[in-house]
Amino acid sequence: MTSEVKVVLDTNVVVDHLLTRDRHSSNTLYHIKDRERHKIIVCEKLLREYRDNPALSGLPGVVDRLLMNALPVERMEKLPDPQIKIRFGPQEDRFHMQLAIDATAKYHVSKDGAVLACVTLMFDRGVLEVHPHKFVEECCRPRRQ
Repeated sequence: MTSEVKVVLDTNVVVDHLLTRDRHSSNTLYHIKDRERHKIIVCEKLLREYRDNPALSGLPGVVDRLLMNALPVERMEKLPDPQIKIRFGPQEDRFHMQLAIDATAKYHVSKDGAVLACVTLMFDRGVLEVHPHKFVEECCRPRRQ
């Protein structure tokens, strides 16, 4: 039996999938949808950030439907908004980095260079900070028995 893999998705991954079908972002979302062992961790603040992203502002009334199609709702776990304790990473991204830490997520997936620069600090807290390409590469790697 495979164990659950918790994942927190930075807004840039979700928005790039919805708007541009960015190959790496889309592969991440498709991979998560295809793998029943993945659990997407969200909080109200992160869901709001997905919905209220300026790039999606031209799509009122459609955003929730797009998000529901992109993210497997049945595999989402909604946690309370985190109390930010970390003092690293971009100020505006600390809440979802903290969410990944608090949820004991295995992965925090982001395309933001400043977030990805925190790979060692996140690893020290038990979270793999990865670009979407690296996430898919990691998850598709054959497992040793």
